[in-house]
Amino acid sequence: MTPRADTRTKIVATLGPASESPEVLDDLLLAGVDVVRLNLSHGTLQSHIERLQAVRAAAERTGQVVAVLADLPGPKVRSGQFADGGGVLVGGARLVLTPAEGPSTIERITVDYPTLLVDLQPGDRVVLGDGAISLRAEAVDEREVHCVVLTGGMVQGRPGVHLPSERLRLTTPTADDLVLGKAMAEAGADFLAVSFVRAAHDLRVVREAILPYTTRLVAKIETMPAVVALEAIAAEADAVMVARGDLGIECPLEDVPHLQKRIIRHCVEVGVPVITATQMMESMITAPSPTRAEVSDIANAVFDGTDALMLSAETAVGSDPAGVVRTMSRIAGRAEAEASYSQWASRLGRTQREQWPEGPARITMAITHAAGMAAADSGAQAILCCTTTGRTARAMARFRPSPTLISLSPDPATVRAMALSWGVRSLAVSTYHSTDDLVWFAVERGAERPHRARANGAGAGRRPRPAEWCQYRRAAHRARLVTHTGPAIWAEEAGDAAHPLVVLVHGAMDRSAGMLRLSRRLDHEYRVVRYDRRGYGRSTPHGGPFDMAAQVADLVQVLAGRRAVIVGHSYGGNVALAAAQLHPHLVAGVAIYETPLSWEPWWPGTTAGASAIKAAGRPHEAAEAFMRRLLGDARWDGLPERTRASRRAEGVALVDELADLREHRPWHADRIHVPVVVGYGTTGATHHRQGMTLAAETIRNAQLVVLDGCGHGAPNTNAEAFRRHLIDPLFATVGAPWRR
Repeated sequence: MTPRADTRTKIVATLGPASESPEVLDDLLLAGVDVVRLNLSHGTLQSHIERLQAVRAAAERTGQVVAVLADLPGPKVRSGQFADGGGVLVGGARLVLTPAEGPSTIERITVDYPTLLVDLQPGDRVVLGDGAISLRAEAVDEREVHCVVLTGGMVQGRPGVHLPSERLRLTTPTADDLVLGKAMAEAGADFLAVSFVRAAHDLRVVREAILPYTTRLVAKIETMPAVVALEAIAAEADAVMVARGDLGIECPLEDVPHLQKRIIRHCVEVGVPVITATQMMESMITAPSPTRAEVSDIANAVFDGTDALMLSAETAVGSDPAGVVRTMSRIAGRAEAEASYSQWASRLGRTQREQWPEGPARITMAITHAAGMAAADSGAQAILCCTTTGRTARAMARFRPSPTLISLSPDPATVRAMALSWGVRSLAVSTYHSTDDLVWFAVERGAERPHRARANGAGAGRRPRPAEWCQYRRAAHRARLVTHTGPAIWAEEAGDAAHPLVVLVHGAMDRSAGMLRLSRRLDHEYRVVRYDRRGYGRSTPHGGPFDMAAQVADLVQVLAGRRAVIVGHSYGGNVALAAAQLHPHLVAGVAIYETPLSWEPWWPGTTAGASAIKAAGRPHEAAEAFMRRLLGDARWDGLPERTRASRRAEGVALVDELADLREHRPWHADRIHVPVVVGYGTTGATHHRQGMTLAAETIRNAQLVVLDGCGHGAPNTNAEAFRRHLIDPLFATVGAPWRR
């Protein structure tokens, strides 16, 4: 498979019979689809829920961030069924329309719209199907509407009948729309597209109907009343779709390109994602390549500034859905190379200063404008947006910045929703209670995966080249993070691969910045990797199994055949010692500090305390008692309730680890044959002092050091002392080929 171009304009693809198999769906996502559209006008509710689940499974298999857009049918007027094979309406021919049930013929077309005779007037234009056939009402009597065929063509099945929207008595949304919308919101759809929106009120009706769910709404602009009310609709919507099919029926065709530009321009200015849709690559339903006009259409939508391009029948029933996506991606990528985004940003900045909004939006706009200018002036490689709702990332995307735009959010729904916004690559992070933790982890997480995984083939899953992010890493104090998302250390500089590493292994309760100062101290002389034990070193504990074998296996993948000195803090010391026992050819030496050992009585006076807490029916209450013993009553009572809640959760996770440690002793003192430095602090807990003293006595080649005036957090709070008294003695023993 040819890898997709790394385009920043997003692609929305409609799922259908041609693309719903797992194999084709995987190909679509790897080819570059960011949002999958489910057309609720066809099929049953249950079939659409199953397709949504299939998309989630495909995203998991391929490692892609993909959103799901459920497109509500909206009010639809249709004709009666034509006979098999249909018929041909000839230009200039006369026929009648009648509000009735039953079959249609080329002389008499039945319409399922009871007030047809009231709402149609002589001179009105009526369009059938996708707009190819048009009629003009000549006269209206008490039984039927007499029409003349303006443009003829083939009619079959039950084509839609498009009447003047300003007199259409159908409501938007329909009762069926509200039922479908609530069901799809409950099933987990990321967006609901509301058809034939005419006012902002239509969107508010849907929001109220789907409560308590807060699924994002896409307003489809396909009527002239919607164009007139664009500003109010965009203010209410979470995204907008330029539905050019019905819009081209509502207004003269020559107006559609200008309305498209107007809608896109306004949406980008206010930070609302906008999708350009309808017949973008219609010929590729059957043809292997698009027409020149379709190529120009896609490029012009990119030049207009659209966030996303949409495919309908091309991927739903087309002969090569993934091929269509790859072709669109190449065209969009080429257009982006020619787009004047810098001029766009300058114009938007001037417009923004002239029309500053009030409230929080004003602050967001000002900050994102300044960030965009700073990134451009400094030649930054990436802009990181830490966001809960996605508003900051959308505001930043308005300026179409050239650096990679990375959105980091703790909300999975927000992560997926960012798949619709121009240029945004979204990553999931944990919830943090400290600004320092949040900012540092954002830098680390963004550096770890700055680009989306690519399609299979040349460049598949490629980490960025070291030179691409060298400057960015220096700005981030050169600290590097490796997590369970990938075994390779992409951030090494050219020529570093053959050199050994210093690996800092986090403890169970460390925040992401828990060894930050120590990392900075060492990084001036050594090649340092901070390893967070499969995602455990977070403000929110990892919810997965505490499998020591898996943790050691991850660490070995990080080493990738290179020799390492491993420094383990707290529980991380057990990972370091287990790795030294199992892989002595990779571990040159180990330093551990205040590490809980498998034989320690961690619950004072009760040797089975950890197991008892693990088995308790109320784990958070037991964990609070545990944390009180660990921290002391006075310190615990002085913590804010929000912090105590976090500590209880950490206590549950920590107790699980200790119980696992007690049950599956991961290492044995007589099997450790590498140099080991064992340390504790004089202000730390008594059980740490006892445990580390015992470890130093039983492990061969071990030496004990005591950090005067230091506590459990010494790697960060007393980094220089930690380095001088614990790590330097280890380097003196193992030698110093680790120095830069």
